[in-house]
Amino acid sequence: MTVTPITVEDIVAILRLAQASDCAELTIEVGDFKLAYRRAEVAAKAGQQAVVPAAPESSAVPLVAAPAQPAAAAVDGIAITAPMVGTFYRAPAPGSPPFVEVGATVEEDTVVCIIEVMKVMNPIKARCRGRVSRIAVDDAAGVQFGQLLVTVTPE
Repeated sequence: MTVTPITVEDIVAILRLAQASDCAELTIEVGDFKLAYRRAEVAAKAGQQAVVPAAPESSAVPLVAAPAQPAAAAVDGIAITAPMVGTFYRAPAPGSPPFVEVGATVEEDTVVCIIEVMKVMNPIKARCRGRVSRIAVDDAAGVQFGQLLVTVTPE
């Protein structure tokens, strides 16, 4: 049986789809290659790192999941963090009003921003109720997995 090698583009596409879905955990094994993915919330409960891609030793491209930023001071409120690496946008289109401003009331389904990954716009929802107390990223800035985007004070 011939095994088709997995490319870096395949890995990026798989991780992008897993992050954009409700997938909590995913493991893929093809030949000597193994990819393990675990959503941040699941990993935090298990006390493990969120994304752990593994590649064969012969891989030319090292795949390392590093923390997005050094340990920060405690956040007052609920932290909404980046579920993926990409470009942060506060509004749905250039010139449009932002999804939320500091002081805005949000519900679980309120979109607070979008993160663009490879020309795909991924809406990021608050997933909590409260009032926006901080927007931690400038519009059109690059964000890393786990990076603080918005802080919501529960009401």
